[in-house]
Amino acid sequence: MDADVSSLMETVEESFGVRFNRDEVTDETRIGDLCRIMSGRLRPISPGICFGSIVFWRLRKAFMNVFGVERSTIIPSASTELLLPSAKRRRAWRVLSETSGLRLPRLEYPDHVNAPILILSLLLSIFIAIIGGGGWWLAAAAMAMPLAASLLFFLARPFADILPAQCHTLGDLAKVAVGLNYGRLVQKYGPSNERQIAEGLRRLVADLVDIDPKALIERDPRLIDIVLVNDGFRIGA
Repeated sequence: MDADVSSLMETVEESFGVRFNRDEVTDETRIGDLCRIMSGRLRPISPGICFGSIVFWRLRKAFMNVFGVERSTIIPSASTELLLPSAKRRRAWRVLSETSGLRLPRLEYPDHVNAPILILSLLLSIFIAIIGGGGWWLAAAAMAMPLAASLLFFLARPFADILPAQCHTLGDLAKVAVGLNYGRLVQKYGPSNERQIAEGLRRLVADLVDIDPKALIERDPRLIDIVLVNDGFRIGA
Protein backbone atom coordinates (compact mmCIF):
# COMPACT_ATOMS: atom_id res chain seq x y z
CA MET A 1 0.00 0.00 0.00
CA ASP A 2 1.20 3.51 -0.83
CA ALA A 3 2.65 5.33 2.21
CA ASP A 4 0.19 8.25 1.95
CA VAL A 5 -2.76 5.89 1.56
CA SER A 6 -1.54 3.94 4.58
CA SER A 7 -1.32 7.14 6.66
CA LEU A 8 -4.78 8.13 5.52
CA MET A 9 -6.23 4.78 6.56
CA GLU A 10 -4.49 4.92 9.94
CA THR A 11 -6.31 8.19 10.67
CA VAL A 12 -9.62 6.70 9.49
CA GLU A 13 -9.11 3.67 11.74
CA GLU A 14 -8.26 5.85 14.73
CA SER A 15 -11.16 8.24 14.19
CA PHE A 16 -13.82 5.57 13.55
CA GLY A 17 -12.48 3.00 16.01
CA VAL A 18 -12.15 0.20 13.44
CA ARG A 19 -9.34 -2.00 12.08
CA PHE A 20 -9.08 -3.24 8.51
CA ASN A 21 -7.56 -6.51 7.35
CA ARG A 22 -4.44 -6.27 5.17
CA ASP A 23 -6.26 -7.11 1.92
CA GLU A 24 -9.58 -5.46 2.80
CA VAL A 25 -8.53 -1.96 1.73
CA THR A 26 -5.94 -1.30 -0.99
CA ASP A 27 -4.71 1.60 -3.12
CA GLU A 28 -7.39 0.69 -5.68
CA THR A 29 -10.28 0.85 -3.20
CA ARG A 30 -12.75 3.59 -4.10
CA ILE A 31 -14.35 5.96 -1.61
CA GLY A 32 -17.78 4.43 -2.26
CA ASP A 33 -16.40 0.95 -1.55
CA LEU A 34 -14.75 2.20 1.63
CA CYS A 35 -18.06 3.69 2.79
CA ARG A 36 -19.77 0.32 2.27
CA ILE A 37 -17.02 -1.52 4.13
CA MET A 38 -17.27 0.94 7.01
CA SER A 39 -21.06 0.57 7.17
CA GLY A 40 -20.71 -3.21 7.36
CA ARG A 41 -18.13 -2.93 10.11
CA LEU A 42 -20.06 -0.43 12.22
CA ARG A 43 -23.43 -2.19 11.77
CA PRO A 44 -25.53 0.99 11.56
CA ILE A 45 -29.15 1.06 12.56
CA SER A 46 -31.92 3.23 11.16
CA PRO A 47 -32.69 6.01 11.82
CA GLY A 48 -29.79 6.10 14.29
CA ILE A 49 -28.36 9.02 16.23
CA CYS A 50 -27.73 12.37 14.52
CA PHE A 51 -24.07 12.92 15.36
CA GLY A 52 -24.01 16.17 13.39
CA SER A 53 -26.53 17.73 15.76
CA ILE A 54 -24.76 16.39 18.85
CA VAL A 55 -21.39 17.81 17.74
CA PHE A 56 -22.95 21.14 16.79
CA TRP A 57 -24.63 21.42 20.20
CA ARG A 58 -21.31 20.69 21.92
CA LEU A 59 -19.53 23.37 19.89
CA ARG A 60 -22.35 25.87 20.51
CA LYS A 61 -22.22 25.26 24.26
CA ALA A 62 -18.45 25.76 24.26
CA PHE A 63 -18.71 29.03 22.32
CA MET A 64 -21.35 30.31 24.75
CA ASN A 65 -19.67 29.24 28.00
CA VAL A 66 -16.04 29.96 27.17
CA PHE A 67 -16.10 32.73 24.59
CA GLY A 68 -19.32 34.46 25.67
CA VAL A 69 -20.90 34.28 22.21
CA GLU A 70 -24.64 35.00 22.04
CA ARG A 71 -26.71 31.88 21.44
CA SER A 72 -28.68 33.53 18.62
CA THR A 73 -25.49 34.04 16.57
CA ILE A 74 -24.35 30.40 16.81
CA ILE A 75 -26.05 28.83 13.81
CA PRO A 76 -24.72 26.28 11.27
CA SER A 77 -24.10 29.02 8.68
CA ALA A 78 -22.15 31.20 11.13
CA SER A 79 -18.64 32.09 9.96
CA THR A 80 -15.96 30.30 11.96
CA GLU A 81 -13.61 33.12 10.96
CA LEU A 82 -15.80 35.65 12.77
CA LEU A 83 -16.37 33.42 15.79
CA LEU A 84 -12.62 32.79 16.11
CA PRO A 85 -10.65 35.86 14.96
CA SER A 86 -7.02 35.27 13.96
CA ALA A 87 -5.67 36.94 17.11
CA LYS A 88 -4.84 34.12 19.55
CA ARG A 89 -6.80 31.69 17.37
CA ARG A 90 -4.43 28.80 18.08
CA ARG A 91 -5.05 29.04 21.83
CA ALA A 92 -8.79 29.51 21.28
CA TRP A 93 -8.85 26.42 18.99
CA ARG A 94 -7.23 24.34 21.72
CA VAL A 95 -9.65 25.65 24.36
CA LEU A 96 -12.61 24.93 22.05
CA SER A 97 -11.40 21.35 21.59
CA GLU A 98 -10.87 20.79 25.31
CA THR A 99 -14.16 22.38 26.36
CA SER A 100 -16.29 20.57 23.77
CA GLY A 101 -14.47 17.28 24.33
CA LEU A 102 -13.97 16.97 20.57
CA ARG A 103 -10.93 16.32 18.46
CA LEU A 104 -10.79 19.16 15.91
CA PRO A 105 -8.96 19.29 12.56
CA ARG A 106 -5.51 20.82 12.54
CA LEU A 107 -5.03 24.50 11.82
CA GLU A 108 -2.98 25.26 8.71
CA TYR A 109 0.16 27.31 8.18
CA PRO A 110 -0.13 30.64 6.33
CA ASP A 111 1.59 30.95 2.94
CA HIS A 112 4.36 33.16 4.35
CA VAL A 113 5.38 30.23 6.56
CA ASN A 114 4.76 27.40 4.08
CA ALA A 115 6.87 28.78 1.24
CA PRO A 116 10.12 29.54 3.15
CA ILE A 117 10.08 26.16 4.89
CA LEU A 118 9.59 24.23 1.65
CA ILE A 119 12.25 26.32 -0.14
CA LEU A 120 14.78 25.87 2.68
CA SER A 121 14.15 22.12 2.75
CA LEU A 122 14.64 21.90 -1.03
CA LEU A 123 17.85 23.96 -0.89
CA LEU A 124 19.22 21.71 1.85
CA SER A 125 18.47 18.64 -0.24
CA ILE A 126 20.19 20.17 -3.29
CA PHE A 127 23.20 21.21 -1.18
CA ILE A 128 23.66 17.68 0.17
CA ALA A 129 23.42 16.23 -3.36
CA ILE A 130 26.03 18.69 -4.68
CA ILE A 131 28.61 18.27 -1.93
CA GLY A 132 28.18 14.50 -1.97
CA GLY A 133 28.91 14.18 -5.66
CA GLY A 134 26.54 11.29 -6.25
CA GLY A 135 26.34 7.77 -4.90
CA TRP A 136 24.54 7.25 -1.63
CA TRP A 137 24.55 11.01 -1.10
CA LEU A 138 21.68 11.23 -3.59
CA ALA A 139 19.62 8.97 -1.36
CA ALA A 140 20.58 11.09 1.65
CA ALA A 141 19.54 14.23 -0.24
CA ALA A 142 16.15 12.71 -1.10
CA MET A 143 15.56 11.88 2.57
CA ALA A 144 16.79 15.25 3.81
CA MET A 145 13.98 17.32 2.32
CA PRO A 146 10.98 15.68 4.05
CA LEU A 147 12.91 15.33 7.31
CA ALA A 148 14.00 18.97 7.30
CA ALA A 149 10.49 20.11 6.36
CA SER A 150 8.95 18.06 9.18
CA LEU A 151 11.37 19.54 11.71
CA LEU A 152 10.84 23.11 10.53
CA PHE A 153 7.06 22.74 10.49
CA PHE A 154 7.24 21.32 14.01
CA LEU A 155 9.23 24.33 15.20
CA ALA A 156 6.82 26.69 13.43
CA ARG A 157 3.69 25.29 15.08
CA PRO A 158 2.88 28.57 16.91
CA PHE A 159 2.34 30.17 13.47
CA ALA A 160 -0.31 27.65 12.33
CA ASP A 161 -3.49 29.68 12.73
CA ILE A 162 -5.36 29.34 9.42
CA LEU A 163 -8.74 27.62 9.50
CA PRO A 164 -8.98 24.38 7.46
CA ALA A 165 -10.47 24.89 4.00
CA GLN A 166 -13.50 22.69 4.81
CA CYS A 167 -14.37 24.49 8.08
CA HIS A 168 -15.33 28.05 7.16
CA THR A 169 -18.78 27.71 8.73
CA LEU A 170 -19.69 26.21 12.08
CA GLY A 171 -21.88 23.64 10.33
CA ASP A 172 -18.98 22.47 8.17
CA LEU A 173 -16.69 22.31 11.20
CA ALA A 174 -19.26 20.10 12.95
CA LYS A 175 -19.38 17.74 9.95
CA VAL A 176 -15.58 17.33 9.89
CA ALA A 177 -15.54 16.86 13.67
CA VAL A 178 -18.07 14.01 13.34
CA GLY A 179 -15.60 12.08 11.19
CA LEU A 180 -12.68 12.79 13.52
CA ASN A 181 -14.63 11.69 16.62
CA TYR A 182 -16.90 8.99 15.17
CA GLY A 183 -15.54 6.14 17.29
CA ARG A 184 -15.96 8.10 20.52
CA LEU A 185 -19.46 9.19 19.57
CA VAL A 186 -20.51 5.60 18.89
CA GLN A 187 -19.18 4.51 22.28
CA LYS A 188 -21.18 7.21 24.06
CA TYR A 189 -24.38 7.46 22.04
CA GLY A 190 -24.62 4.24 20.03
CA PRO A 191 -24.42 3.75 16.25
CA SER A 192 -25.74 6.13 13.61
CA ASN A 193 -27.08 5.31 10.16
CA GLU A 194 -25.28 4.52 6.91
CA ARG A 195 -25.71 8.01 5.48
CA GLN A 196 -23.98 9.61 8.46
CA ILE A 197 -21.12 7.11 8.29
CA ALA A 198 -20.53 7.99 4.63
CA GLU A 199 -20.80 11.72 5.30
CA GLY A 200 -18.39 11.57 8.23
CA LEU A 201 -15.88 9.51 6.27
CA ARG A 202 -15.96 11.81 3.23
CA ARG A 203 -15.60 14.92 5.38
CA LEU A 204 -12.65 13.39 7.23
CA VAL A 205 -10.85 12.39 4.03
CA ALA A 206 -11.60 15.76 2.41
CA ASP A 207 -10.07 17.59 5.37
CA LEU A 208 -6.96 15.40 5.44
CA VAL A 209 -6.11 15.83 1.75
CA ASP A 210 -7.67 19.29 1.26
CA ILE A 211 -10.22 18.37 -1.39
CA ASP A 212 -13.85 19.36 -1.95
CA PRO A 213 -15.97 16.63 -0.28
CA LYS A 214 -18.45 16.87 -3.17
CA ALA A 215 -15.73 15.55 -5.51
CA LEU A 216 -15.55 12.37 -3.44
CA ILE A 217 -19.23 11.75 -4.17
CA GLU A 218 -19.32 12.80 -7.83
CA ARG A 219 -16.11 11.09 -8.98
CA ASP A 220 -15.87 8.22 -6.47
CA PRO A 221 -12.04 8.20 -6.81
CA ARG A 222 -9.61 5.50 -5.75
CA LEU A 223 -7.63 6.13 -2.57
CA ILE A 224 -4.38 6.29 -4.55
CA ASP A 225 -5.89 8.91 -6.88
CA ILE A 226 -6.87 11.08 -3.92
CA VAL A 227 -3.40 11.24 -2.37
CA LEU A 228 -1.58 11.58 -5.72
CA VAL A 229 -3.76 14.28 -7.25
CA ASN A 230 -3.66 16.27 -4.03
CA ASP A 231 0.04 15.58 -3.37
CA GLY A 232 -0.47 13.78 -0.11
CA PHE A 233 -1.81 15.60 2.94
CA ARG A 234 -2.36 19.26 3.56
CA ILE A 235 0.13 21.03 5.79
CA GLY A 236 -1.25 21.73 9.24
CA ALA A 237 -0.46 21.45 12.91
